[in-house]
Amino acid sequence: MSLPDWSGQRRVCPWVEARETQDLQPEELHLWWVPLSATSEITDKLEAFLSTGELARANRYRFDRHRRGYILGRGTLRMLLAQYLEVPAREINFEFGPFGKPTLANGAEATHLCFNYSDAGDHALYGFTWNAEIGVDLENLDRDVNFERIVQRKFTRAEASAILGLPAAKRKAAFLACWTRKEGYGKAEGWGIRYSLDSAEICTDCETDRFDLKAGSDKAKHWIIQQIYPGKRFVGCVVYPSVLEARTDFALRYFTASPGLPRS
Repeated sequence: MSLPDWSGQRRVCPWVEARETQDLQPEELHLWWVPLSATSEITDKLEAFLSTGELARANRYRFDRHRRGYILGRGTLRMLLAQYLEVPAREINFEFGPFGKPTLANGAEATHLCFNYSDAGDHALYGFTWNAEIGVDLENLDRDVNFERIVQRKFTRAEASAILGLPAAKRKAAFLACWTRKEGYGKAEGWGIRYSLDSAEICTDCETDRFDLKAGSDKAKHWIIQQIYPGKRFVGCVVYPSVLEARTDFALRYFTASPGLPRS
């Protein structure tokens, strides 16, 4: 008899359905879980928020389901940012770092709202904070991936030993969880996945849902790497600086909504 999947023992995030705009307090980190499926009416509404460049990218997708998914994901991002900033979604402008990480370019207040997002097929995960860079990543556990080769070539020896030493039935889910840690950390730093993955050893304990990382030669940066389970078929990660957690009454809040919601 095969062993149960490693991720099946994890608790799904306590999502709260939101139909109204949620205030983002300075000591909070908000996560949003949104399915990338909607009616044509909602898709058209969100498409109207997109910039000329975003529309051009949407139209480059070969398959309509991918085009619609991009529109819903990007349109929802604009809608959520607009509600936090209290500005029209169509007027939001982005700047991009040297490795492609988007930030806001709408003035002094906007620059203090930090965000990141990730999608995996039919769902998207978004994160928002004030004055604290974050990284968010998401993977579908049904994804077909040759993880053994990636682990052996890209991870540290200790990480490879930890993942490949698990029972066979648990290895892929553990790898995907660890991959979200790697990419979430890279996003928080502004690199995405464009860094040496073995430079941050954060996957030696596949069972933990939290990892503290002091990064940089002077160890000045201290990141909290929090594994999350948005749904039974998904694993994700949110990475944020420890100074955010040190704030009085720090809270990680979980919201879910359909595309086009919540309404302000």
